[in-house]
Amino acid sequence: MSASPPEKTSSKSSRPLACVLCQRRKVKCDRKYPCANCIKSKATCSPSIPAPVRKRRRPNAELQARLARCEELLAKYAAASKEPLDHSVTAAPTQASTIPFYENNQLNWKPAGKLVVEDGSVRFMDNFLWASVYEELRGMRELVETEEKAHDNEPSRDWDPGASMPDYSEYLMVGGDSRAEAEDRADDIYPNASQIFRLWQIFLERVNPLTKIVHAPTLQPLVVEAASGPGTLPHNVDALLFAIYSMSVVAMTDEECIDVVGMSTNVAFRRFSKGLWCFTW
Repeated sequence: MSASPPEKTSSKSSRPLACVLCQRRKVKCDRKYPCANCIKSKATCSPSIPAPVRKRRRPNAELQARLARCEELLAKYAAASKEPLDHSVTAAPTQASTIPFYENNQLNWKPAGKLVVEDGSVRFMDNFLWASVYEELRGMRELVETEEKAHDNEPSRDWDPGASMPDYSEYLMVGGDSRAEAEDRADDIYPNASQIFRLWQIFLERVNPLTKIVHAPTLQPLVVEAASGPGTLPHNVDALLFAIYSMSVVAMTDEECIDVVGMSTNVAFRRFSKGLWCFTW
């Protein structure tokens, strides 16, 4: 009796994952234990644990039914809007005058509209068709939001419970120096002109689209002026620029930060947060 052939294992499942430290730093890992990055930094190299495979989401039957109902209502509206008016009715006397008043009202009756409460305001939709479409759309939106919340609560495939983002909050309070002492060293914490422009560009690409706190066209001339040298701008503007430098550093990996300002993200963030503290207090 011949032995059964060994079961084939997928290459995807047998492929080693990046170590915990490389995932945390968001740098490329050679997937060896210990890896080159951990050996270089003399850190403990720990392999990450793969997250459980997500279940494939099935099509939502209720959502599809609501969508079909919405399409049906819109098709009825499109067909009704294309029907020509029958002008022959006005050519001869109608029998409306001979129909009792209550029967005439029944013939002209239309379904009631709907009160719509949204974003704190109330309005009345007198068109039954649009009220029905609105109801279907609101139901679909609630279904999608419920599915998205359930989807967000599932662990990500690349998420590792042992990995966490660096805590930068400890660098925001850099006490121990008086403001005068910090100002004396302000020239040492200023980035040079090329670094300022690169940090500003990273802020525009990675931070500003998410926050929209500053008006970039207004701030652009001040960035150019800051690149001409320290001490040319008011302290409140310098504080804003150092906050921008700090956020740009957080938005980069260690490798990118070393390429831009010549130091790791932790060191650069500590340096620029000192500048922020210097011009804020």
